[in-house]
Amino acid sequence: MSISRRQLNKTLLGMGFTFSAGGLLAGCGGDGDGNAPAPPPVAQDIKTFHFDLFRLPAEDKAVLRVGGRRYPLLRHTDATRAALRQSRPRLAALLDRHLTHFVEGVAVGAIQQRRMHVTTLSPTRGHGVALVAMHIPLASRVRARRSRGLGAVQVGANSACPAGEDCCIPRPAPGLF
Repeated sequence: MSISRRQLNKTLLGMGFTFSAGGLLAGCGGDGDGNAPAPPPVAQDIKTFHFDLFRLPAEDKAVLRVGGRRYPLLRHTDATRAALRQSRPRLAALLDRHLTHFVEGVAVGAIQQRRMHVTTLSPTRGHGVALVAMHIPLASRVRARRSRGLGAVQVGANSACPAGEDCCIPRPAPGLF
C-alpha cells in the first residue's frame, strides 16, 4: 500500500499532529504522480574567504557553513599570507594576527545573499559559533547602489577584492574601532 505525503499529513492532522518541516517526509514520495519538478539551478560563484579568528585557540577546529555545506578552515602560514598580500597589496597593512584563517572553493550565490557562519569545535569547550556574516554578491551590491543613486562599488587595484575574485576581511576605517 502506497500513501502520499498529502494523505499522511491529513491523517496526522486529524490525529492532532502537525509537521512544519517537509524534510521529515521527503522520503515519502510525491502526491502520487512521481514526477516532482527538480528545483531550478542556482547561479553560483566560487570564492575564497579570509578570516580574523586570532582569539581562537590553536587546538580548536573551525568550519565555515554556507548554503548547507561545510568547509574546514585552514590556518594561514607566513607563506600563504605573503602570497595573499602579493596579490592584494592593500592587505599589506593588516597585521598577521588579524589574518589567521582561510578557505578556498566556497560556493556562494551569484545573485542571492547567503548567510554564513563559522563554527568551532574545542576539545575542552565543545561546539561554538565564532562568526556570523552575510555574503552579498557584487551584482546585488551594484544594483543596490544604483537604485539609491550612489556611485559604483569600488572594485579594482585599490580594492581588497579585485574583480570580486576573493572576499577578504575589509580593514576598518581609522577611528571606527
